[in-house]
Amino acid sequence: QNLRAVSYDVNTQVMGIDVSSHNTVFIDASGRIVRSVSDGEAMGHKTHSVQTIRYDDSIRISAPD
Repeated sequence: QNLRAVSYDVNTQVMGIDVSSHNTVFIDASGRIVRSVSDGEAMGHKTHSVQTIRYDDSIRISAPD
C-alpha cells in the first residue's frame, strides 16, 4: 500500500502552558488518514502517540429524513 506522509509542527499555549508537538500523518490513495504519529512536550513532560486507523466500508452513514 502506497502512503503519503505529511508532517507538521504545533506550538501553542493551553491555559498559559507552552505546548509543542511534531506530528506525521500517513494518507492512503483515497485521501484518508490511516496512521498518525505524534511527539509532544508540555511542562517538561514528553509524550509519544501512535494511532492506526482502520476504515470499515460496510458501515454506512446517511442523513435523517
